[in-house]
Amino acid sequence: MTDSANRKISPNKKFCAEVLHTVLQVGPHDVIGATYALDLLKYDLPFPEIFRWSSDSKAIGMVSCKFAENFAGIWFPLSGEFYQTSLPKRFRIDSIEVLPNERILVCSSGGEVVKTIKMPDSAALTKWEKQVKDLEKASFRTEKQEWIWNETAGGYEGVHLREGVVLWFQHSHNPHAGGGALEQSFEDFLNNGPACRTPPEFLPELYHAVRKLSEAKAEL
Repeated sequence: MTDSANRKISPNKKFCAEVLHTVLQVGPHDVIGATYALDLLKYDLPFPEIFRWSSDSKAIGMVSCKFAENFAGIWFPLSGEFYQTSLPKRFRIDSIEVLPNERILVCSSGGEVVKTIKMPDSAALTKWEKQVKDLEKASFRTEKQEWIWNETAGGYEGVHLREGVVLWFQHSHNPHAGGGALEQSFEDFLNNGPACRTPPEFLPELYHAVRKLSEAKAEL
């Protein structure tokens, strides 16, 4: 069932799925707000042009075939698993059917089946999850809890670790110019990556410092 091109009701009419920019979100049909969300930017993918619920209302299939990064995917909102594979360029699809148990998309154009797409056996990793695999290979022993960059005559940017929080900040030497700060929990940092842009040379040390403090906090 469909309300619009960017909003679809699940066949059991319990959930509504909606595309907002690159985020596909799902929530109860009769309640405002999202319960589950899939941000395709975390996978370096564009928004889906076509998406559709499976007939059992357990999965959402999606395709995008007008961009440089064409893709097809199946998302299981309840488990959080997302399976994705690339599509050839200039590939025309008008509609899809989702077979969740087999993790298959049946793609049609002009009423004819043009391609059957089998998803990979393993769920897709976000860009940050892939980066963490590389960060885990490096070993750092540091007691450092503050990093500073972009130092100029006017001020600097940085990050400080304290009391279970990653504190991102901007400092100005001018007392009248003010600054800025943003707090991020250790858990959010470890799960989703830095909330602010971090110089790559600082990231491995920062990651291991946050992980060490997070583990120590969990033992208390």
